[in-house]
Order: sequence, then structure tokens, then C-alpha cells
Amino acid sequence: MMDRRHFLKHCLCSSSSLLANSLLPKVFASRVGDPPHFFIFIHANGGWDTTFSFEVKLGSTTIESDPNGQEAIAHGIPYVDNSIRPSVKRVLDDFGDRCCVINGMLIRSISHDIGTRLLFSGLSDTSRSDWPTLIAFETAVELLMPHLHLSGPVYPGDLGSVTTSGAGFTEFLFPDRHGVYVPSASAAQSLDQYIAGRLQGIQTAAANLGINTERLDGMALSYERLSEMESRRDEIDFGSLQTLADEGRAAVDSFERGLSIAATMEAVRGGNFDSHQDNNDTQNVKYEEAFDGIHQILTDLASRTGTTGTSTMLDQTTIVVFSEMSRTPKINNEEGKDHWPYTSVLLIGGGVKGGTVLGETDDTLSGLGINFESGVLETEGRILSSANLGAGLLDLAGIDSNLYLPGIEPFRAFKG
Repeated sequence: MMDRRHFLKHCLCSSSSLLANSLLPKVFASRVGDPPHFFIFIHANGGWDTTFSFEVKLGSTTIESDPNGQEAIAHGIPYVDNSIRPSVKRVLDDFGDRCCVINGMLIRSISHDIGTRLLFSGLSDTSRSDWPTLIAFETAVELLMPHLHLSGPVYPGDLGSVTTSGAGFTEFLFPDRHGVYVPSASAAQSLDQYIAGRLQGIQTAAANLGINTERLDGMALSYERLSEMESRRDEIDFGSLQTLADEGRAAVDSFERGLSIAATMEAVRGGNFDSHQDNNDTQNVKYEEAFDGIHQILTDLASRTGTTGTSTMLDQTTIVVFSEMSRTPKINNEEGKDHWPYTSVLLIGGGVKGGTVLGETDDTLSGLGINFESGVLETEGRILSSANLGAGLLDLAGIDSNLYLPGIEPFRAFKG
């Protein structure tokens, strides 16, 4: 007897519009033979204080930094060290040769919502897809879960069918754990037959009327993917994702099994970096939590053989750690710091020029002009924006950024 997954696939693929969908053959054909390049996006939610890490401003008369910090250098990268957050030191000591720090990136907003959209997509337009979704769509749309969104912000735009996301994700995979009705095998097959038939009928009617069926095709593909996920749900432990390290492990497992190409996750749980009060305590606690998880993810990646068999998973994976803003140069009257539009980015792993610091801020913590190809500070250089960084990440993934960011110059200086 045909199992549910293959039955559903048979029903869906009988739709002429789905078979005619040009996305799958275009992307698959363009990537055959290429070693996969994976991406992990880690969002330091709330706005980190970069003077507690990569912006060394100790002793400045205009910028208040970590009062107990000390300047240190690891693999050529200067940073602010403090024994209260030892994991920052561990990451840079153990993996600094794979790290590129970018300072002085302008977000153009001090709103969390708008700033986060700008960080992830370069635009405040909510219909614009984020970097991991675009990478997944252009390089691995044929995979089961091309963009694995585990936590944090997500902006799928018009490409939602490539993003596996949402609070109900584990309920779909493990309904029995959430008290959700689970139909019998025969009932499930009847439901699948009904849904597939309805989708096919709507698609056929839309095609006959000359209506664009792209969204319907995406819906059909998403439903097929859900059935496939259910059949493979026990390959990866999605049921116990409590920490950043847990989510990192699930992402790398998905990469190894050919399920995903990109993943997004939140750096910290139970609060964030937003420190309008008690800046020092908040930043110390959240930096330690985030970088402890990052260190575990990097250690995991470095210990696994890459899919090509000749490298490690770290060599094939680019990790992007960034925040939608940073903090003001001065402490406020509640011992906190408020929102500031210039921030830093940490890139690690495959395709990254390690042991490198690019960009800089002045004595007001404002970004300085930089050459986007060399990374050298220039009087006539341009201020780096999140759109320029995103265009550079798309370029790293082998995608023509002009398809999505026309006229935006990619920042390529980080490429190794």
C-alpha cells in the first residue's frame, strides 16, 4: 500500500501548475555539483552594547564603556575582556582565526521593530524577504526545510513556502505531545486526498481564468513538505530546544541530513540585551549567555566532518551574529543606556576572512567611511548599512544581489 507521504506527493504532483512551476528545476539545476554553503543567523535581540565587546573604547572621555573591562587581543582581534563574561574570550581564543568583526554598521532606525527588519532585509518594508529566506529560495528550494526558523525574527515575505517557522512548528511535527487531534492512518489519507483534490481544483480553475497560481503552488508545496516532515520527524530532536546551543545542534543536524541550508535563532532567552536600566549587569549576563551558546555551536560545527568529506561543517557554514542596534555612548540617569543606530557584526566560519576587524567608529560612536571591497577606512569612503552587508551575504551565497537589492553595493571586504 502507498504510504501517506507518497500518496500525497502523487496527488499534488498531478497538478499541471505545480509541475510547471519553474522554481524547482531552475534552482536545482544551478546548484548540482556545488558543495552546499550553510548559513546560521543569530540575532542578539534587544540591542547589544558593542563597547562591551568589539568596540574598544576604554579610557574614552566621550564614551562610557565597561567599567571593569580590559583590552585583550585574540588572533589579531582586539576586544573588551571581563571575567564575568568568559565565553566572549573563549569564542575569540578558540575561533578568532575564523572570525571577522565589522564595526560601525548603520541601521538607520532606533526602533526595535523597524531596526530588526532593516537588519534582516535591508528595508523596512514588511513584504521583503529576509536574508536566510532569500538564500534558501535561491540555493536550496528543493530541500524539505530550506530555511529552518527556530526562534527570533522571520520575514518570509512572498517566499513563505521555503521557511519552516512559527510557534506551532513542533505541534505540527509532534501533535501527540501537545494534545492535538491525531487522525488514524486511513482518516489522514482521506483528508490528504480531499485537500490535494481541492488544491488541484483551485489551481486548475485559476489557470483557466489566467490567474497567477504562484501562491497556490507555494501552498501545495508547503503541504507536501509538511507530510515529508512528519515522516522524518524523528531524525532530529526538535522536541527539546531550550537553549541557543540546542537550536544550533538541530540546525547542524538538518544541514547534515540535507534538510536545510539556512537557520535563524535568537541569541538569548528570558529577556534580551535592551538595557535602559542597569546596563552593566544586563550586558554582562546576556553576553555570557549568548557567547556560551555560540561557542558550543562552533565547537559542534568544528567537530563534524563536512558534507564533502574533506573539510569540517564549520568550513561549510557561515555564522552571522548581529543586533538591530547598539547602546548610546553615555549612561542615562537609571544607570542604563538607550538606543543607538550604529552596531557591530560578528561573522564566523566558511567564506570569512578570519582574524580581521573591519570598520570603526569615532569618539561619538558613529561609523566612519569604509571601502566596501578592501575594508580600509577612507575619507571618501561610504558608511556601511545593513543593506550593504546583506548584499554581501547574498554574494557570498552565490546570489546576484541586484535581483533583490538593485543599486545597493555589496560589502565584500569580509570575504576570505
